[in-house]
Amino acid sequence: MMTVITSSPITMSSPSLPHDPPPEAPVRPGDDECCNSGCTYCILDMYQEQRIAYEEKLRAWQERQPTPAKPQQRGA
Repeated sequence: MMTVITSSPITMSSPSLPHDPPPEAPVRPGDDECCNSGCTYCILDMYQEQRIAYEEKLRAWQERQPTPAKPQQRGA
């Protein structure tokens, strides 16, 4: 049996927030991935649409994040 010893106690000073990871950016296609034949579903057009959706999700995610507390200044 293994015993784990910690040097400081673990305390929780505030309730934990729900897991809310940031959205993942779409992967940009390589320069050689477009066939330049005018496809209806061109990979570059699809990437642009995914990028716009990502930026909207990122802005929404940023708005959901708590604002960091400003450090209190102590009087001299």
